Amino acid sequence: MRKFNLVKLSILKILLIGGIGLQTFSCTTEIESPEKILSQMQNSSSSSEQALLSSSSGKAESSSSGDVSSSSAQSSSSGVGSSSSEAVSSSSVDGSSSSCVIQDGVSGTLGYEGQIYKTIGIDCQVWMAENLNYNADGSRCYGDNTGGDSQNRCGTYGRLYNWATAMKLDLSCNSSSDCEVQPEHQGICPSGWHIPSDDDWSQLFGYVGGSSVAGKHLKAKTGWNSSGNGLDTYGFSALPGGYGDSGGSFSNVGSYGSWWSSSEGSSNYAYSRYMYYNVEGASWRNYDKMDLFSVRCVQD
Repeated sequence: MRKFNLVKLSILKILLIGGIGLQTFSCTTEIESPEKILSQMQNSSSSSEQALLSSSSGKAESSSSGDVSSSSAQSSSSGVGSSSSEAVSSSSVDGSSSSCVIQDGVSGTLGYEGQIYKTIGIDCQVWMAENLNYNADGSRCYGDNTGGDSQNRCGTYGRLYNWATAMKLDLSCNSSSDCEVQPEHQGICPSGWHIPSDDDWSQLFGYVGGSSVAGKHLKAKTGWNSSGNGLDTYGFSALPGGYGDSGGSFSNVGSYGSWWSSSEGSSNYAYSRYMYYNVEGASWRNYDKMDLFSVRCVQD
């Protein structure tokens, strides 16, 4: 009888240990929301950065490798580049499998409106590796409301555009969501290129490691204030063109960069991606369409 009790006790211990083990392996990890990630970025920044965040758009709504190799150039006087690359299978941002052409490290040049732009392949995309400097009606060089470049900023940081100008739509679209936006909306980009959608930006950020490190990997090695330069791991070379508002004020060139997407948040707001000089991460925000931000084009 005693032996039987010992066996029962041993079985009970095994069951208890097994239960603990099951509890240990059944735990789950909480996924941080975009709002929480943005809050962490803001809390990690300095007080001067907080002032910048609040001033960059008083009407803004919060929301959510290796070294680059030299390869075949892509160039065209009409603005449509070509490149040699390998066709492979990849994964899309939402996790579904899709076939794409890997463009990693494929650098080239793109001729557009009398200016030559560097281009760079990252994952399945080809991006301009410089801010757009196309002199569209309504665009501005930092610090100059005349349309000129009295501070010699445009050559380095490109021009600044409100959303409707970047999208090449009527200015009334800055306060309306009824304007026609194409899936790959060319806007002021060259033929065969388009204003990146928020999905395009998400694909880029996801490929370089996510929002928490996107700034570090995408910022240029020079051009950012206070040792805020990045690693430029992929050759994207993001530069801080600052921003302007509808009242004619400009701020934070060298410290802050924001780039429009084609995706609207509401009638008066559209999404942009932004980076600070003193933060390794980068994030997205719903900004007033009248604000003046930089533009990068991505190939169709």
